[in-house]
Amino acid sequence: MNKEKLGIHEVSGQFICSSQAMDDVYRLAFQQAALHAENLHWLPDVPEEGKQRIALALKEDRLEAGVLNQAGEVYAGLILLSPLWMMKEGSLQSGMQMDDVIVDKAQRGRNLGQYAISYAAFQSSRKGGRFLGWECEEGNSASKVYEIVGAHKRREKPFRLAKEDIDKIKSDGGNTSIFRVESMSDIFNKKAGVFPTAPGIRDPISNLYDSILYDENGFFQAGCLVSQRISVLRTLGYKPDGIHEESPTGYQIESIDFSKNLSQKQVDIAAVKLIDQTVGILRKGEKGCDFVDIVGYPQDRTMLTLAEHYGAAVTSYTGSPSTLWMLDGSSFKKAAMTGAKLELK
Repeated sequence: MNKEKLGIHEVSGQFICSSQAMDDVYRLAFQQAALHAENLHWLPDVPEEGKQRIALALKEDRLEAGVLNQAGEVYAGLILLSPLWMMKEGSLQSGMQMDDVIVDKAQRGRNLGQYAISYAAFQSSRKGGRFLGWECEEGNSASKVYEIVGAHKRREKPFRLAKEDIDKIKSDGGNTSIFRVESMSDIFNKKAGVFPTAPGIRDPISNLYDSILYDENGFFQAGCLVSQRISVLRTLGYKPDGIHEESPTGYQIESIDFSKNLSQKQVDIAAVKLIDQTVGILRKGEKGCDFVDIVGYPQDRTMLTLAEHYGAAVTSYTGSPSTLWMLDGSSFKKAAMTGAKLELK
């Protein structure tokens, strides 16, 4: 049965804090999680605590939640966002990662998915972001909605290090330091050796860092950008069957870069050392580190080296490879303008 499409005047949105509308946030998130968990064969662990976990993630700014309200009635859509940074066209750009977009089952097919993405773009834009990114498995029917709003597939792919892969890494930091990044000058200065080279986290973990590998003389060897990720499934208390004590915290590694003074063989060695030592530091952090997505071009030699070393493959949840989507440029601006019209006054 064809459902009547909702006009933009019939939908409003708002971003909420940890004390607002948690019943509706939990209802929608749990609805989506239950569907994913069935496909993934994950089991809930104390599911009644899921609401408190979601509230804590919002309070700690690891997640942002936006809700869509259909004609003044119960919340019909939910978007969950976290900050994301990457090097694009030679510059450091900020945006947001859409960790999940959820439309109530009873409201699907009425344009709410399109409005949700536009509202997420609006939130990214008003925080100074220039793009919206997300991940989706190949063949997902939602791809049609993504194309309607002007999103495109990235050529890069995410390669997943799961908890069992991370546990095999023996490094505790070595010659790597992790810095909070706020500007391009931060990155250039650290590569020039302006900052101290003592290993470890030099500032409290934020949602973006620059991880720098130095040689024994303090010279830059390799670096990457690291953004914090969060698993909504794990936040709601779902875990793979038989696995315990997992946190919902993970990280996305992007924009791996190397000193131009290195030979190809040295680059291969530096790539593994950079990931080993970065993960070693992140794992010691207060929130732990239970998954890492390394993003890069599948046929790039660095990615092939890392994939072979760690036995990593393109991220997949139910058997299909994941695709990274990007909404940027004029399409991002257009979507953000549509999203601004949804803002609850």
